[in-house]
Parts: sequence; C-alpha cells; structure tokens
Amino acid sequence: MRTLATIVLTSLLTTLLLAALLVGAAVYVVGGYFVDLALLRGGGGDPMSPPVIASSLSDPNVNLPEKPKADSESWTLRSFDGLRLAATHFSPAVSSHRWVVLLHGYGRSQADTWDYAEAYIEHGYHVLTPDSRASGKSEGRYVTMGTLESRDVSSWVSRIAEVDPASRVVLHGVSMGGTTALLVAGRSDAPPNLVAVIEDSGYTSAEDMFVRKMEGFNLPAGIIMRGVDYMSREKTGVALSEASAIDAVRHTKTPTLFIHGTSDLLVPYSMMKELAAASTAPQKEELTIGGAWHAAAKAKDPERYFGHVFPFADRWTN
Repeated sequence: MRTLATIVLTSLLTTLLLAALLVGAAVYVVGGYFVDLALLRGGGGDPMSPPVIASSLSDPNVNLPEKPKADSESWTLRSFDGLRLAATHFSPAVSSHRWVVLLHGYGRSQADTWDYAEAYIEHGYHVLTPDSRASGKSEGRYVTMGTLESRDVSSWVSRIAEVDPASRVVLHGVSMGGTTALLVAGRSDAPPNLVAVIEDSGYTSAEDMFVRKMEGFNLPAGIIMRGVDYMSREKTGVALSEASAIDAVRHTKTPTLFIHGTSDLLVPYSMMKELAAASTAPQKEELTIGGAWHAAAKAKDPERYFGHVFPFADRWTN
C-alpha cells in the first residue's frame, strides 16, 4: 500500500512533467511562429511580399534604383532543391573577364543593387544581380538568412564559368547579402573562379542577430532559439543557427574587404570587427564609414566607398 509521501511525490513529479511538456510545447509553438514571421515569404497576405519582419524594417518611402541602361539579359537557374532562380546579367561597353555578383539584403530583391551595378558596369565589369530564393522573381517559400542562399550563389558563380571560362568573379553583398558572400567563400567547394569578397554590413550569424532583438524585448532568447532552430529545420531544411558567417570566415581562402558604418543600429559595427579578426583570408581589409547607418555606407560617402571597393576588386580581377 502506497504511503501518503509516495502519493504526494508521485503527484508532484507528474505535475512537474506536465509543466515541462507544456513549456516545451510552448517553446516550439513560439519558435514556429517566429520562423514564419521572420522567414516565410508572403506572411503579410501578398504571396510575393517579403517576410513580415522584413517588411517592418523597410522604409516604404525609399525608391528603388533605376535599372542600368547597359545591355542586359535575363538568366535563370534551377537550384539544387528544384527552385527556379532569376537574375539579370549586365554587360559593360567593352567586354572583359571581370565579373561581380551583387547580393541584396534580407527581404529585398535584385533591384536594390542596381545602383551598385551601374557603378560596376561603368568601371568595366560584367554584373550579375540575382534574386535570392523567396525574393523578387525567384521561387521559394522561406528565406534562410544566407545558408541555402550561399549554395545558390555558388551555382551562379559556376554558371558564369560556363559562359566565360576565363572569368574572375567578385562577390559583393550588402547586409544578408554580405553574410551570404562570406558563407560562399567559407565553403569547402567554393567555386575556383571566385577571387574576392566584398561584404558590407554583414552579421556574424543570424542567431546573434535574432538573440539581440529578443533580448531587447526581455524575452528568454536562449530558450526560444532552441525552438526556432528546431522549427526552422523542419520548415526550411536548415537550422537558423547554420547561417554563421563567423564560422565561415575561419575557413576562407578568399581575399575579403569588410565594410561597415559606425552608426549601424541593426547590425552593430562591432560585428564587422569580429568577422575581420576571425577571418583567415590571405588578404583582408576594413573600411569604416563614420556615421553610416545599416547598409548605408555607399550612400553616406560614395566617393570614399568606391575609392576602396574598385582598387580592391581590380587587384584580384585584372
């Protein structure tokens, strides 16, 4: 016959177990909800709209750059997982083997890079401006903050090699595009025609970014991120924590230029310093633009910006 103590202990353990299960379930529910807010395309109702959180970060009054007037053609590519990806190829007035692939930011599209494209075209580069998966004209339901995007970009760079076997390619990415460029260069199968990376306003990792935001709202970030990682793997095929540029730069063999503004409140300037310090690039440089906000270094000081970007890119493509 069970004693009263045994009954009380059993009841207590049962209550604690049920509470733990409820808390665990809540973590995964919250994680799934967060994944859809942050990564799901069309979360706001329009199936082509960016994720809800990305939309909240965009200024609706900012006009997109005009499409460069250079000769252009549409390119398409089938991703490793069957998505139809879209890009635009712009040709310079005088043909060359110098190429740059411009990578846009989170919740954006290739059109956001067309002012950069204009400058590169005038400087004599072929320019490729892809729409990342789940962005612009490219297919896909979920953004993965650079992880699967890096595989797509590797495929684009390999496609360039098919068109121009003598190509020398620079990746120039802004914000999520900057992190994606670093992830490409850190891959063990980085394309051999990739010769340099220019990363502007990239983050150390997607996890670092989202943890900072959760902590700003006094949320238990460590607990929630476990649910986010699990649910992002279930929904997108990869965990959010895999989008880690700080890990990628420790394996890179590609010359890298790191750019950041000191007034960046979204991706702190300190992240650039961390990335540059950890990078194993054979040649690495830093460009700091004082007073520039997130992804605004070029707009803040275009003369100084391209005064560093072009000599760096030219060094590896000439």
